[in-house]
Amino acid sequence: WWALRQLNGLSLREQLAGVTEKEVDHTTQHRRAQKAARRATIAAVLALGLTAAIVVGVLPATGAFFGVGILLLVASLSFLSAWLQGRGGLSGSHDPQHTSPTRERGLRADRTVSPRLRVGLVSESGLSVRGRGAVAFSRLGLRNASRQRLRSVMTAGLIATATFLIVTVAAFRRDPTGERLDKKSGNGGFTLVAESSSPILYDINTAEGRKKLQIEAEPNSPAAAALVAMNVVPFRVKPGEEASCLNVYQTRVPTILGVPRSLIEEGRFAFAPSWMGGGSWKVLEGRGTERTKRTEGSREAKEPTKTNSSSDSQPSTLDPQPSTVPVLGDMNTLMFSLHKQVGQTIAIPNEEQPQHQLKVSGLFQDSVFQGVLVMSEDDFLTLFPEQKGFRYFLIEVPPELADAATTLLETELNAYGFDVEPVAERLARFLSVQNTYLSTFQTLGGLGLLLGTFGLATVMLRNVLERQTELALLRAVGYRAGQVASLVLWENAFVLLWGLAAGTLSALIAVAPNLTSRGGDVPLGSLATLLAIVFATGMLAATIAVRAAVRLPIVTTLRGE
Repeated sequence: WWALRQLNGLSLREQLAGVTEKEVDHTTQHRRAQKAARRATIAAVLALGLTAAIVVGVLPATGAFFGVGILLLVASLSFLSAWLQGRGGLSGSHDPQHTSPTRERGLRADRTVSPRLRVGLVSESGLSVRGRGAVAFSRLGLRNASRQRLRSVMTAGLIATATFLIVTVAAFRRDPTGERLDKKSGNGGFTLVAESSSPILYDINTAEGRKKLQIEAEPNSPAAAALVAMNVVPFRVKPGEEASCLNVYQTRVPTILGVPRSLIEEGRFAFAPSWMGGGSWKVLEGRGTERTKRTEGSREAKEPTKTNSSSDSQPSTLDPQPSTVPVLGDMNTLMFSLHKQVGQTIAIPNEEQPQHQLKVSGLFQDSVFQGVLVMSEDDFLTLFPEQKGFRYFLIEVPPELADAATTLLETELNAYGFDVEPVAERLARFLSVQNTYLSTFQTLGGLGLLLGTFGLATVMLRNVLERQTELALLRAVGYRAGQVASLVLWENAFVLLWGLAAGTLSALIAVAPNLTSRGGDVPLGSLATLLAIVFATGMLAATIAVRAAVRLPIVTTLRGE
């Protein structure tokens, strides 16, 4: 529709002459450049405002980054349009006020020179491109991009959009093995995570508990130093189904952990943003006493009350309502494995005969608790009194002593089936599925962008065909075929580089707040390699247009003009 609308504004003579864009005077061109510059400024200011709102927590980082990215793309393309109409000075006719009257009359009187060539002979300031060698041809190539301003902007926009999506997808990849220990992150500041096949009844942190468990280390050894430095947080465990992303099947009741009060009071681990449900450890505080009272009240409700009436002596057949227990879970586990949101409940042992309702009261974000649910130890003992001891452990130890601690615990607690694993490796396993999907999307997007660069050859070929008389005239006055080819390549390189740079910078700025809050590992090496391949492929595709440019028959082309 847009193309037909433009052609409809041209006269038949202009269309037969190959003109595809109506020429405008300098005043109109300057006004359009100012409008484009204002659009670029407004879009950039709005993008910075949204970014600031994300940083202070007013807007969600995950959703708002699309708005920031779109605004930045609009700003970059609007600036390109303004530059092409202003400093490029070739998208319309030149300013006669800046051109000598003799030169102006000569250009307008010379009907052997095409309108586009007349436009290209002078710049906005009325001066031709001066210089020699590659510098002069690069400047002329950049100026040629403004001959078809809309075409150049749309081409750069398509490349920038595809680049934005590829860089954004790559930026959300995560490598927990390179992240530092942080109490407000997914690792909670813990170095190791361990599980045992048999429950451990004694506290590993105390000398008495270690003595009963027969944990011994040689004096002045790394194992002894690790034993002194480590802090073990034990969890009670109610075994259930595997509910992490490593399980492709939907689970109903996952493994449940009873978290000690000491960890609740520390407030470790990162929670999801408030707009996604958020949460905190406080929802688990003080629930044990209330749960015990309600349980005792339920037992009293089941017992018959003796009265003088014979009818009242019959026991009640009404079952009490199942108690509700608050639990916390990892966001990925609840959303994708259990299909639950904050406020919803999970019946245990099953939906048909529920004895208790586990109410989702908060979401961890990319935590080591993926695949399990967490409740307070008081609630755990009330619901599952038959589960004795501890079978899940988070271990805080200096990273340099992690290997010594692992060897010591696995050796001394071998009878309990004690298995220790770095928290970073477990998180990496959990994120492997997510990273695999992102890698797939990045590869497919890169392939699409790679194929899209071949479309530049079509655009450049059309530009060459429309400017064949100009290129033939350059060769007729002495320019070599290689110089004409470099002119076309510089124009193509400018549009391609602008699109790649605009898309990359827009993506990095848009995802910066999200990377700061959630963490990320942008694969700069592979990303730079992919973009370099795209640029090289685009330049290779442009050689198709270059070959057409240097093979134009000079005499025949000029005779037609």
